[in-house]
Amino acid sequence: MEKLRERKEDIIPLTYNFLNKFNERYHENKVISEECLNLLIHYSWPGNVRQLENLIERLVLISDSVILMSDLPEI
Repeated sequence: MEKLRERKEDIIPLTYNFLNKFNERYHENKVISEECLNLLIHYSWPGNVRQLENLIERLVLISDSVILMSDLPEI
């Protein structure tokens, strides 16, 4: 399976896809800040797409209405 760091152009569409998926699943309406998106793009992902999916699910569950950099684990 291709590493996410080799697919930087897919990070934003995948993030929004997962955000929509988990907002619907948990009956939320969370949005992600531009700062968070930039950090996700520049992070050197050691894992695959599932790592991003798990992170977005966690953020939807723990964050307030806007997902901020302070909500991110130390990545």
